[in-house]
Amino acid sequence: MTSLIDAIPKKDDDSLDILKILQNAVQFFDKDIITNAFERSFKSSRELYVNGLKKKCVPKKSVYNTELNRILVNWLVKRAGLKVTGQWHLIEDVEDAYSDIVIIMKRQKIILKLLPTTTRNELNKYFDRVLKYAKELSTDDIWIVHFTCEDSYGVQKTKNRPHWPPDDNDRINVIHFFHDHLFEYVLMNARYVDSSNNNFKYIIDRTISLQS
Repeated sequence: MTSLIDAIPKKDDDSLDILKILQNAVQFFDKDIITNAFERSFKSSRELYVNGLKKKCVPKKSVYNTELNRILVNWLVKRAGLKVTGQWHLIEDVEDAYSDIVIIMKRQKIILKLLPTTTRNELNKYFDRVLKYAKELSTDDIWIVHFTCEDSYGVQKTKNRPHWPPDDNDRINVIHFFHDHLFEYVLMNARYVDSSNNNFKYIIDRTISLQS
């Protein structure tokens, strides 16, 4: 793939292939924006190790959200006429009670919840919360997209990584994108529901080819 002019990935039933769409979109993230975010638009990694140290500055969620939304709008909306909505508020009086991106076509509604360099406990919280978002929007197409700089996600086949929802949460698809400081190395791990048989499928330690 050399540009997002290419056809939008779809499955055999003509529904959107969100896994491939997200993988392709990340290839076109602006490297300078991600790199500069470590100094200009950051949060603390707190107890998570980044480059061997805790409390390191890492990009905050809005950086990833802006980049992904920009690419999806330019690709899915302008070229295919789909609807992409950011920050769809769902639950009143609850902090962060919104889906970050919702993609809508005639027979499909997809929820994307983005998380930045997040602990296992925080991931567990959103594994539960995103089901409430799905109920509010009447959809089962749920994706947690975790962008992380945590060291353990960048080393292939580490015992404690990746972190998935419990098996009984069989509606939640999860992608972990690890990246380095310069956004020159991106490693993807994913667990997703195979729509043909409703079983889990996994992608482990797939290196994403990035566009220069």
